[in-house]
Amino acid sequence: MNQKNLLKVIIGGLIICGGYFGAFNYSSYSQENNFLKNLKEEYKNEIAKDRMEIYKNLPFVSKVSSFGAYLAAKEIYNQTNKNKK
Repeated sequence: MNQKNLLKVIIGGLIICGGYFGAFNYSSYSQENNFLKNLKEEYKNEIAKDRMEIYKNLPFVSKVSSFGAYLAAKEIYNQTNKNKK
């Protein structure tokens, strides 16, 4: 493989990876927005207020990725269940 073809393969790979990670980040961003919308709708309840406070105190990393958003939601529900007991 000559240098010209190798350069095309590398650039193509970068474009594909960039598109994949861009779409992944966009989906996690929309998941976070849906999660926040649901919390804001339930904000009248005391439990939802507690959850919103816990969410504000979570590290930024857990708010960015979709797996982090799942862990953040799990942590919020765990902490509010502890507060209920």
